[in-house]
Amino acid sequence: MPSFSFAEPEDTSGMWDSVRKLDALVKAEVDAGIPQERIVLSGFSQGGAIVLLAGLGGRAVREGGEGWKLAGVTVMSGWLPLRDRFKSLISPHALTMPIFWGHGTDDPLVRYSFGRKSAEILKDQVGLALRWGDKGEAERAAFGSAGVSFLGYDGVLHAACSKERADLKEFLKRVIPDNHSG
Repeated sequence: MPSFSFAEPEDTSGMWDSVRKLDALVKAEVDAGIPQERIVLSGFSQGGAIVLLAGLGGRAVREGGEGWKLAGVTVMSGWLPLRDRFKSLISPHALTMPIFWGHGTDDPLVRYSFGRKSAEILKDQVGLALRWGDKGEAERAAFGSAGVSFLGYDGVLHAACSKERADLKEFLKRVIPDNHSG
C-alpha cells in the first residue's frame, strides 16, 4: 500500500478550493449567529490537512484579513500541507488556537512518523506550542490549550479508535465549554 510523504506532489489549487468551501461554511454559521469561538474544524486524513489550512489561515490568506478565531482544529491521521510556505499562510490567531492531533502508530497510509514530523514543523517553523500527549499528566493537563496536542494511539491503522474518540470528546469539552448557566 503506498503512503503519503513530503516528497509527494500537492494539489495546491484543489486544496485552496476546499479551503474556500470550508470558509463559506464557517461564514454561514457565523452569519447565522454562531460565535466563531464556538466552531471547531475537524478532518481525517486529507481532511486533516485541509482543516489545518482553513483553520490556521483560510480567508486571512485570500482576503488579507485576520482569519477565523475558532475554538480549535482537530486533525486525525493527517499531515501538514504546503509545509514549505505554511508559515506565510497562517492568521494572527493561529498561535493561540488549540489543535488536537491524533494518529495511529501503525497507520500504513499516513505514517505516524509523517504526522509527528508535520507537528514538529508547526512548532519549529511556525512557533506553535507542541505537547506530546503520551508524555504524562503535565502534558495532558494542557490538553485543549493553545498549540498542538499530538497523541499517538498504539496499534491503530488508518482509522480512529475508541480512545481517540474519547480524547477528541474531552478536547471538544475543553475548547467549547458548556455556556448554560446553572
